[in-house]
Amino acid sequence: TTDTFEENTEWYETKIDYPKNDQTVRDLILKDYENFVSETGIKKYSNFEDAKQALQINVEGLKYSFTAEYKIATSSDTFSYVYEVYTFTGGAHGSTDVYPITLNDKLQVVPAEQILPTASLEKVAKLAEADIKIQKKERMKSYGNMTDKEIAEAIKNDDFIAEGVKPTRDNYSKVWYEGDNIVISFGQYQV
Repeated sequence: TTDTFEENTEWYETKIDYPKNDQTVRDLILKDYENFVSETGIKKYSNFEDAKQALQINVEGLKYSFTAEYKIATSSDTFSYVYEVYTFTGGAHGSTDVYPITLNDKLQVVPAEQILPTASLEKVAKLAEADIKIQKKERMKSYGNMTDKEIAEAIKNDDFIAEGVKPTRDNYSKVWYEGDNIVISFGQYQV
């Protein structure tokens, strides 16, 4: 079962779902929220006018937001709370990130390094790059405004993808098991 933590003022709104009987997961996702609060400074203000001016809220009804909802993914000996965390701090649009918390059968957090060892990153990076390039090619083809040669050239010279799939721990820190598979989530704009 799920509990929800909510806060709502004139300048920010928060909604965080967490498993009712799992203090570890609750603490980890609330820590993520505490980081958001610290970075934005949303709780420094006691009234809307001060917050509006300091946070540069210039649009009627605009609020800073932090929403965290999870789905559960399981394998034979783990289960993961895969959080989708949406934040909005003004600008053209918000940001969505994935934050997995994987636990073993003893309810201990399983680190990304254990799910996807550093020794495997080189091989996984090559597979990820090939797959992402195929996805990008198909997407570009669906637009219908480029020739196959133009698409091939654009993908060949895509440093953005190359940088995002480099075999570094940072690039492969959002991983979890789902059935017999390892799922890798790349951040918004990473690849």
